[in-house]
Amino acid sequence: QSRYPALEIVVAADRCTDRTVELVRSHMTSDEQSSVRLVEIDSCPEGWSGKCHASWRGAQASQGEWLLFADADTTFDPDLVRAAMGIAMRYRLDFLSLLGTLTSARGFERTAQPVAAMSLMKMYPIHRANRDDGSGRRPFANGQFMLFRKSVYEAIGTHERIADAILEDLRFARRLHYLKYRMGLLLADDLFHVRMYESAEEF
Repeated sequence: QSRYPALEIVVAADRCTDRTVELVRSHMTSDEQSSVRLVEIDSCPEGWSGKCHASWRGAQASQGEWLLFADADTTFDPDLVRAAMGIAMRYRLDFLSLLGTLTSARGFERTAQPVAAMSLMKMYPIHRANRDDGSGRRPFANGQFMLFRKSVYEAIGTHERIADAILEDLRFARRLHYLKYRMGLLLADDLFHVRMYESAEEF
């Protein structure tokens, strides 16, 4: 249960084969002002990646001034959204992305996954992603948590602009940097957990 007031949750259920739709509906009310909305998607148009299309459809159903795109494999602390919004407002950011804590219950999560994560951070160091003068910046974003001012999301072309992207987070980061919007990348520590893979084979 998020402690952020007036939070609207839009679930983009993209060709789901599990109980996602049933569970989301159990949290919805018949009131048009319900804080939970469901967008059911049964196909992906040609030229779109599945995630970009689902995210775009969800954004079209939103009503807020800010948009937070989050993946289904993430777990939020009740204070996460409030903290992220506080940071974005305090530093007058147009975009904020957070890096979560990866789960480490399985063997491959304790061995191979940290190597992959450290390699990524070597390519995209946090201090270089946050250089606000643009000099030497290596723009980076984590698609598991991307918080946009809605007006900025629309100004850069929404997911329609990068419809075919597999790494939509990097495409967004580069475009935001190119257009000189204020960006931030931070570690969320224990406020934000991620389980990316269920098995070593998936990894």
